[in-house]
Amino acid sequence: LGLKKSSTDWQPQDNARWRKTMPVIKTYATNLLLLTRTAASESEARILLRRCETLVPFLALIPKLGRKLIKTVLGRWTDECKDTTFARACVTLFSIAKSHERSFLETVLKLACRAYASSIARQCNAKTLPRIQLAASSIVELCGIDMAASYSQVFLSIRQHAL
Repeated sequence: LGLKKSSTDWQPQDNARWRKTMPVIKTYATNLLLLTRTAASESEARILLRRCETLVPFLALIPKLGRKLIKTVLGRWTDECKDTTFARACVTLFSIAKSHERSFLETVLKLACRAYASSIARQCNAKTLPRIQLAASSIVELCGIDMAASYSQVFLSIRQHAL
């Protein structure tokens, strides 16, 4: 195909057909997110989460899509699911957070801290402790992407929980 840029440097708006394909991508994304939220089996959820990663280059161009994608992935991240689905949700969150927009990292951090405190850490027992530790490690890894953005978001989250 003669592609010289890496896939992370690819910008969809540089393509001459972007205006024509944007409505199709919006429809695809909406249906994919609906399927991801309602997937019944673990294998379906993992496959759909992997497909959700393909939407990351379009997040900056379709801002509403970014927020919906983050909420959908975090919904799967907080579900009572197998570790493989949880790990796939973590990888998808990392790819969203590492996208070129700092606002997405801030949104992922804010919503991940809120989801951790409201649903994951609330149910602490011997069976759920490894999941809680894995979720905490995931949040720490997300914080390592950009320390300045992480500091402000996590500090606000800790302060809210302390009150």
